[in-house]
Amino acid sequence: MTDQESAIRSLISRSAFYGDTAAPESYAEIYTSDAVWAMGAVQQEGIDAIIEATRRRRTDGISGPGTASRHVVVPMRVEVDGERGHAWSYLLFYRSTDSTPTVELFAVYEDTVRLENDRWQIERRTVLVDRAAGS
Repeated sequence: MTDQESAIRSLISRSAFYGDTAAPESYAEIYTSDAVWAMGAVQQEGIDAIIEATRRRRTDGISGPGTASRHVVVPMRVEVDGERGHAWSYLLFYRSTDSTPTVELFAVYEDTVRLENDRWQIERRTVLVDRAAGS
């Protein structure tokens, strides 16, 4: 594994950790300023929209500190081509982690990443939901 692949895997892992523990503004470290986050018909364009959507999920008790939920993300494949890369990861989203954890959602993250200011950031994240597993 190259240093670049390792850095991208770390970025993806950090995005899950931040989703569970960090302030929504921390996503500015993870996503580019013009990033796009898409899951089905839901799409946020730009870091400000991504941060605001994260705030809403926190307010609604969907994810984040105090919700007894966790993202477990496993990068399965990473490809690097210069200052751009692609990664495919499995996502398991758990609920009830303070008692008997249950899988709420299984999905695949398709990430396009780019090297910006000497660090890898997510430029586009597409969340592909496996409805059979998440039902």
